[in-house]
Amino acid sequence: MKHEGVNFRYISVHFLVENRNLILKLNTGVFLMERIVKLSVIFSIFFFFSTQAAAQAGASDSYFGNASEKFVSGIANAATGWIELPKNIILTSQKEGPLYGITIGTAMGVMHTVGRSLVGVLDAATFFIPTKPSVNPPYIWQDFSRETSY
Repeated sequence: MKHEGVNFRYISVHFLVENRNLILKLNTGVFLMERIVKLSVIFSIFFFFSTQAAAQAGASDSYFGNASEKFVSGIANAATGWIELPKNIILTSQKEGPLYGITIGTAMGVMHTVGRSLVGVLDAATFFIPTKPSVNPPYIWQDFSRETSY
């Protein structure tokens, strides 16, 4: 029996030649699957209890309400921060003209893209300190015609 194999980080592929037949054997790493399952269970429990606590609290000024609002807006801003680039080009072009919008609007868009994304990551990482979201407007799709402030 001749055995040849290619090993990746968590997946190993083995080719076995047995009685002139080629057999492909694929072993997936159990370690990787266990990590994924554990993380999924942890996040599921976290979201289940946080939504239950927020539903029981009822008031928007509660700890869980403010913490969950900060977490959700942080994730949304981190994921959609790139929309600041075309938004600022459009707004600057409408106010000052197309040439100014392409140059200064692009620079402002890059600045606000980085700003909204970093503030979003920071808000999501510190959601357990329940303050109001740091970006105004809290989401990029709210009041698209207004410039972003921090």
